[in-house]
Amino acid sequence: MAIALRTAFDCCHTSYNTASPIPTARSRHMAMKKTDLEKNKALKLTHSMKQAHSERFGKGTADMPLDRREQRKLDQAQGLVPFACKLNSELVEALKARAATHPAGMTGLLDELLRRGLAAND
Repeated sequence: MAIALRTAFDCCHTSYNTASPIPTARSRHMAMKKTDLEKNKALKLTHSMKQAHSERFGKGTADMPLDRREQRKLDQAQGLVPFACKLNSELVEALKARAATHPAGMTGLLDELLRRGLAAND
């Protein structure tokens, strides 16, 4: 009769009861659903694919674009300084068209045009 008077706490915390309905310290974390696990796998894969710019064994690293910090360091080493200004939209379109065929791009084209214009005024 003493066995029948045990409480749920006593039954769950005895050494012979292994299937405890009361959560323990180890089982407090909720188990993830299969869909959540698959979603996490997909996110990890997507993130790793975004981070992997080069092909296998470093092939294709020459084609990899520089990040902003590296580009800024290269520009500073060449003595380039960022310079922003507002221009007429028609002028910008004409500059973009010329810069597409210029070997040094927009920066080289603007440098060339400004040097010629300043030299003509002197």
